[in-house]
Amino acid sequence: MFGLGMVTGAGLMFIYKCKCDADRVSENVREGTHAYLVREHLERGMGIDAHYARKNFGIKNLSSTIDKLRKAGVEVKSVKDDKGRYYTL
Repeated sequence: MFGLGMVTGAGLMFIYKCKCDADRVSENVREGTHAYLVREHLERGMGIDAHYARKNFGIKNLSSTIDKLRKAGVEVKSVKDDKGRYYTL
């Protein structure tokens, strides 16, 4: 009986966690947010750096926006070259 309770409890916790993750994903990448704008830009095959993000999208902290995208499941790559650091898919 105790084992069944543990399995049921774990199953309910998993369902709750998945629901929260789905809510977080839809909230972080909702249309009109900075994360949405950056994701759309990256999906067009273009990279983005902090200067471009600030100038074109008004994003003061690009790394925070990239972190939100990563938590939402978007695989964003960080690239460092001679010109500096930028992000791409």
